[in-house]
Amino acid sequence: MKKKNLITAATMLVATALIALPGVAHAEKSYTENDITYDIRNGKAVLTGSKLKGDTLNIPREVNGYQVVGIESYALDHSKYSTITIPNTVTKIGYSAFSDSDKLTSITIPNSVKKIDTYAFSGCGRLKSVKLSDKLKTIESGIFSNCLKLKSISLPANVTFIGYNAFRNCYKLEKVSMGNKISEIDSSAFENAKSLKSIVIPSSVVRVRDWAFSDCEGLKKVVFKGTKTRLKKSIFYGCKSLENVKLPKKLTNIPEQTFKNSGLKKFKLPSNVSIIKASAFAGCKRLKTVKMNSKIYAIGDSAFAGSTLKSLKLNKRMQYIGNSAFKGTNIKHVSLPGKVSYIGNKVFGNCTKMHSISIPSSVKGINPGAFNNCEKLRAINVAAGNNNYSSQAGVLYNKNKTKLIQYPLNKKSASFTVPSSVTSIRDYAFANNANVKNVTINSGKIGYCSFYNMPKLSRVTVGSGVKKISAYAFSDCESLKTANLSDGINKIGKGAFANTDLRVFHIPSSLNKFDISALRGCNKIREFQGGSSKFKVENGLLYNGAMTKLIRFPSKKKMAVYEVPNSVTAFGGRAIHGVSSLRKISFGNKIKKLPYACISSCPNLKSVVFSTGTKLKNGSSAITSCTHLAVIVGKNNYTFKAMARNAEATLITL
Repeated sequence: MKKKNLITAATMLVATALIALPGVAHAEKSYTENDITYDIRNGKAVLTGSKLKGDTLNIPREVNGYQVVGIESYALDHSKYSTITIPNTVTKIGYSAFSDSDKLTSITIPNSVKKIDTYAFSGCGRLKSVKLSDKLKTIESGIFSNCLKLKSISLPANVTFIGYNAFRNCYKLEKVSMGNKISEIDSSAFENAKSLKSIVIPSSVVRVRDWAFSDCEGLKKVVFKGTKTRLKKSIFYGCKSLENVKLPKKLTNIPEQTFKNSGLKKFKLPSNVSIIKASAFAGCKRLKTVKMNSKIYAIGDSAFAGSTLKSLKLNKRMQYIGNSAFKGTNIKHVSLPGKVSYIGNKVFGNCTKMHSISIPSSVKGINPGAFNNCEKLRAINVAAGNNNYSSQAGVLYNKNKTKLIQYPLNKKSASFTVPSSVTSIRDYAFANNANVKNVTINSGKIGYCSFYNMPKLSRVTVGSGVKKISAYAFSDCESLKTANLSDGINKIGKGAFANTDLRVFHIPSSLNKFDISALRGCNKIREFQGGSSKFKVENGLLYNGAMTKLIRFPSKKKMAVYEVPNSVTAFGGRAIHGVSSLRKISFGNKIKKLPYACISSCPNLKSVVFSTGTKLKNGSSAITSCTHLAVIVGKNNYTFKAMARNAEATLITL
């Protein structure tokens, strides 16, 4: 809510200068008649306020011999008059002069008025009809914004400019008539005019600025009479009913977000358009087809993302396709033209109905996420003459097949053997494939999340040529029961086999880097096998190479009593977790470090026994959620007392 006492001194001076007659900037004197106040300026009267009671205000032509020529800024803001009559002596109406007059239902601006300043009638929530002066040349910013019930407006023939926010939030505005002298429609001029059904933009209009008709949810038809009208971004953003648009014939680009989230079903691009800019048609939930012309050479980021576009035919001139350009569309097949050089990030991501894509010889670069989540993609085919990429049985490789880039998400084969030429498998290359059950990898590096979340994958064979299994490589493959790992592997990253159904895990003899989180959530492992100089397996349990630290006790290991080797000085985090068979743990006298919850959720564990020589440095919270633990045998000191208390067990002191 705007108040006079909130206006800065500078704003007051500007408003006064706008309303004052030429040559006189300040009032000569003030005058009140019939509870209406005026400033006298240069022998003329300017209305500055009214306390007149009642529903009707008839502004007089003159007061005390002075002709009334203006209505000052804020003069009648928040007034309670339903009817206001303005005499034909008035030439200017000031800033917010009638704003928020919520009982005003109609107004006639006499032809004497040459200037109505910004936001003059803003917030007049009941204003339904307006007749404007024929002398007006500019519809200033916000002049009728938030006039919620204004139904129609006919702009005078001499108007050349419609200002910023002029009719914004005029929810009931159904009809707008424009003259043939308008040269520019400013930003958000008709934004959120929800009832506007059609609009004709005169040929005189040179420019329509950002968001001009955005969120006009009822707008169905738009016609540009001119051929050269320039458009800025987001003009028809959110026009959910939009069906028929006739754009300027000489338009050379579709600006950013022009039709984003609109209701377009089909669209034919003007013949001179050569660029479709970012998000131009994004989120068009009814869009099925767009007829491209022969001049289009570039499509911007997310241009059609989230639309329901079903078919796509690109012309021979197409060179540049931006990131996420067709993400989430309903396209089934794409054949890229012979000038496309790069396929960016998620260009076809989430295209859940895409069956195949043909990549021309011109393509030099393909982003790793270009085909993410294309759940029906069966084949990626590369032209034979491509110098950078190749395909074999629908699988995408680099030219020499040393890198496997993408395995189609819906390729039907149940088994796959990675060619021996491959030295690396790209991140996410097989991720989310729901068909492959068995994979054999003979050589190379297995990339990050490369086999992530493959619900049917049950067996993996990793040959001697593989040195590294990257983080989360086989994570969340819930059916994976068998991983045959060769002894040549020297690194297994974090989460590599997390949340799988593995029963036995082989420690390769060359393994020197192993993040134990690689097996997080693997709750069915019965035993570890193998071992290396850095990781030793003893009786199916995993220790560090020197046997000084227990790394993991398999959850399904069948062992009722665990006699901790006397060499062990420490347990790793969650070293014994969820082991149902375990009844008793007995420690040697060298144990020193037991971190938080290193023994946890062992439902049948009944006793934990420490030797008399134990010098435990920490361990007060080492045992948690072991519901049947009855006894801890240990020293009579703070650490053991706290351990027993936290484990809800009885401490028997040595």
